[in-house]
Amino acid sequence: EERRVGEPGAEGPDHLELGWFDMERGARLSGSRFGYIVGDAARLALALYGWALNRLVAEGFTPVLPPVLVREEAMYGTGFFPAEKSEYYEIGEDGLYLTGTSEVALAGLHMGEILDAEALPLRYTAFSANFRREAGAAGRDTRGMFRVHQFNKVEMFSYVLPGAGWDELERLLTIEER
Repeated sequence: EERRVGEPGAEGPDHLELGWFDMERGARLSGSRFGYIVGDAARLALALYGWALNRLVAEGFTPVLPPVLVREEAMYGTGFFPAEKSEYYEIGEDGLYLTGTSEVALAGLHMGEILDAEALPLRYTAFSANFRREAGAAGRDTRGMFRVHQFNKVEMFSYVLPGAGWDELERLLTIEER
């Protein structure tokens, strides 16, 4: 834990009661840990993704809609393989993997390129669907929309000069906390 702001409050309503999250129908269609987000809950989710992207564009990030299927070398190059290989869905006949984060595609955006120091920092934000096989930690966060196999999120990613990484991390944390 890096820092804590405020104190945890009393347990509120179950998150599945706050919107139309249909895990039962999702399980019938795709298996356990898949779900539908329907109606106003879907509209709210899309509005929040758009809000986050707009905030990051205002901070100087370039928006990206990245591929969610990547080659194995991209997974190794970002450190997700070999340790977490069993957590990802593989399309074996095509040599592709569904990503669990758009960080993989953003790290691969300039793969094989030499970037001019004067062009740095390069800051990107991405919205993507993400996929993970993980089922959660033994009984923890295993109900509802937590630890699902498919989810969406907005990411920040920066290319910076060597030695500027810690300052950039603090910048990203500040933006995220705001």
